[in-house]
Amino acid sequence: MLIIKTGIVEEINFKKLRFSGKIGPVVAYTTKFGTEVLRKHVIPKDPKTPKQLAYRMKFALVSSCLSPFSSIIKDGYAQKRGAYRTVISNALREAIEGEYPNFSINYSKIQLTHGKLNLPSNIDASIQNNSLRLTWDPKTKGHSARNRSDDRLNIICFDESKKEVFVKFNVASRGDGELNVDINTESMHLWIYLSSSDGKDISGSDYV
Repeated sequence: MLIIKTGIVEEINFKKLRFSGKIGPVVAYTTKFGTEVLRKHVIPKDPKTPKQLAYRMKFALVSSCLSPFSSIIKDGYAQKRGAYRTVISNALREAIEGEYPNFSINYSKIQLTHGKLNLPSNIDASIQNNSLRLTWDPKTKGHSARNRSDDRLNIICFDESKKEVFVKFNVASRGDGELNVDINTESMHLWIYLSSSDGKDISGSDYV
C-alpha cells in the first residue's frame, strides 16, 4: 500500500505491522500465537450479581495469596508456558474454601512446582518445640532416572504473617530419609520438592 506524506510516497508493508490498542470503536491486539485480531469495543456490563461478586472476591484472594510465589512458580514450572495463570486457575477451582463473603485459601491445595522426578513415598511430618521433623522412604523404586538417592530435597517456606517466601535448597538427599528444620509453627507454611543433582529436573511439590 502507498501512503503520501508531506509530498513523499512511502510504501507500508502491513505484514510486518503489529496492531495494538483502541482505534475508534475497534480494539486491535495480537494473540500469543501471533494472530492479529480486530473486534468491536464493548463496554462490559457490571450488574454485580452475587455470583459475580463471589468470583471477584475469590480471584482477588487467590491473586493476593499467590503473588509472593510468582518467582517460585516461574522457576518451578520452567517447561510449562503460562504456568502462573494455570496455578491461579487451579487454585480458584480447588483451593478456595468457605462461603461468600467468608472465603479462605487452603495452601495445601497449591502446587508450586511441576516436574518429572518422583516424590518419595511415605512422607510424614511432626512438630515438636518449633522443630519440624520430616521422614520419608529413602528407597528408590521404578524408573531409576526419576528416583535417584542423590536427588536433592528443597523446602519452600512461606511466612504468612509477613507474606514472605524463601527457599532452602539442598537441605537433604532423597537417600537420607529424614530431616529436622526449625520453624515458626504459628504462621509458617512448608512445601518440599526434589531436584536432580545436575539441576536439570525437579519434582512436583508436596505440602507438609
